[in-house]
Amino acid sequence: MSVHSDPASREGDALLQTRHSLLSRLREHDDQAGWREFFERYWRLIYGFARKAGMSDADAQDIVQEVMVSVSKSLMDYRQQQGGSFKGWLLTIVRRRMADHWRARLPKEQRNVPLPEQPSALASDEAALERIWQEEWEGRLFESAAQRVQQRVGARNYLIF
Repeated sequence: MSVHSDPASREGDALLQTRHSLLSRLREHDDQAGWREFFERYWRLIYGFARKAGMSDADAQDIVQEVMVSVSKSLMDYRQQQGGSFKGWLLTIVRRRMADHWRARLPKEQRNVPLPEQPSALASDEAALERIWQEEWEGRLFESAAQRVQQRVGARNYLIF
């Protein structure tokens, strides 16, 4: 059984799914509460992925900021296509910002040369990147679920749990 066909996994994915209402709010660039909610929901996912893909702490923090800017600029173009997902769209943006980051470090004469997503062997391994993204996604799902449990049962019962 694949991760995506497991009903528990689909239910867990719902915890991190970006609600269409939030995406609609984000189209209004001055909705600070919406952007704060979006940032809180996704920054750890982006940061963790970048770190596990080989970026330094500072570079991963830069990627988080660059992705947030890219999302704000391209959100109007985002349309959930049949079979597509916000999760996949966000991964594409993250990978592009990471590639741009590495490309910027090359000497000027090499910047127009096609560049793999990352200089390490990891980036050329599409399956490895997908696995890292899925692991980060699932880690954020667990954190979200744990926070919900703690809010519902209280600190003492949560510690027992």
